Amino acid sequence: MTKILLHFSLKGQSAMEYLMTYGWAILIVAVILAALYQLGFFSGTNFITTSCIAESGFTCQKPVMNITGYVQINLGQISNGTMTISGVGCSNSTSQPYAYYTPPSTSFQPEQLMQVSFQCPGIGNKGSLGSAFRGYVWIQYSVGSQTGLVSQVAVLNAVATTSASLGPTPNIYCIAGYNNNPSWTNLVYAAPVSGTTSGPWVPQPASSYYPITDGLNSCVVSATDIYCIGGLVDGSTATAAVYAAPIFGSSVGSWSAQTTGNYPFTVDSGSCAISGSYIYCVGGLLTSSGPNTNAVEVAQVSGTTVGQWVTQTAGNYPTGTDGGSCVVSGSDIYCIGGQAVYGGGVTNQIYFAPVSGTSVGRWTAETGANNYPTTISQFPCSISGSNVYCIAGYNGIAYTNAVYSAPISGASIGPWTVQAPYPVGISYYSSDSCVASGSVIYCIGGYNGGWTSQIYSAPLSAGTVGTWVAGTHNYPTELGYDSCVG
Repeated sequence: MTKILLHFSLKGQSAMEYLMTYGWAILIVAVILAALYQLGFFSGTNFITTSCIAESGFTCQKPVMNITGYVQINLGQISNGTMTISGVGCSNSTSQPYAYYTPPSTSFQPEQLMQVSFQCPGIGNKGSLGSAFRGYVWIQYSVGSQTGLVSQVAVLNAVATTSASLGPTPNIYCIAGYNNNPSWTNLVYAAPVSGTTSGPWVPQPASSYYPITDGLNSCVVSATDIYCIGGLVDGSTATAAVYAAPIFGSSVGSWSAQTTGNYPFTVDSGSCAISGSYIYCVGGLLTSSGPNTNAVEVAQVSGTTVGQWVTQTAGNYPTGTDGGSCVVSGSDIYCIGGQAVYGGGVTNQIYFAPVSGTSVGRWTAETGANNYPTTISQFPCSISGSNVYCIAGYNGIAYTNAVYSAPISGASIGPWTVQAPYPVGISYYSSDSCVASGSVIYCIGGYNGGWTSQIYSAPLSAGTVGTWVAGTHNYPTELGYDSCVG
């Protein structure tokens, strides 16, 4: 009996020694695994390697993705005959993409490799090195008499390995306006931009004309779509209409009239800005002859659908306003100048407010040197990097060629710095006739005693505007009251 008890005692002692020896190691491993789980190491995306596996009849080589979700691949086809490709896109499900990108060439021959770029959903400006994507590559195409075909051509797994640009050549898009030949127009043009060069301008087909002859609307652009709000129909009647159209390189698709996404009231000469999937609109004229409003409206967008507008209450603008210029940077919106009273009251006052989704917080008035250096209205401002650039305009007495820039960060703007003057004193009668694309700003048309088709561009660098260069591809018509975005 004693031997049996001794035997069990030795076994228990051995088990206890085992636990004491290895227990701490097991506990440490468990803590490490829990920490890795919390950090998302086992989320699945950490085990994705970049690959592009083509469907039968196609090849897909050398995929690379940047931190904004743009992917570049060498796409080939083997035995499908001569194809005409109208678009290449990406989706994260087996459903078609909501946006397609125009390839560099539409003719696609057997055994040919074509380098194409497109943006995949779900990453956008939130991406970073190591961001991962799983999904599918699609093409829109025709073969012989068969048109309107769509095929899924590859399975894509990609990890962001670069911050370099992989997207298509940037473009400027100009919508409707007053062309002085003979009057208000619904024409739409696009132009590729590179360095300080823009154009040539590409007239859009009749199927992509703006649905109404309109000007003084406010348009904004996302990576894949244009949205235009309100405006003055035929120069006489303010409208609440809102339209959206997809963009693919130098092509603009058909415009979609919104229903639930129509503006809550008729408006022209307001200023709208986009941040992520939200459009923020401030002020404007209720009719062609006033008065102006202090209303602030917000809507969420998805593809070519604009959601119902949310009227702000605490976030109403401090005064009625029209002819000002609003921009969004980070989680704040800034509105510069404008007319506090229609037909007069041009101001240099700047207000800013926090934004979050469909909510705009209370506005704060800037003071001192952070306000605009002169009274100003009917002028465009654009953001590039951490600076805002404002061009020319009407100062309440005359058209000016003054150009200013200011650093913009958090709930802070200014002080303002005088920059190289615009070549002529000019008013744009629009808050979006100058477009900052990359490190260059492009300004289109305007009024300086007569309407002009002239385009000027200037390089931008850390708050400095370089020498203005006259474009060689001017706008196809004289232009004003328009909206240009890019």
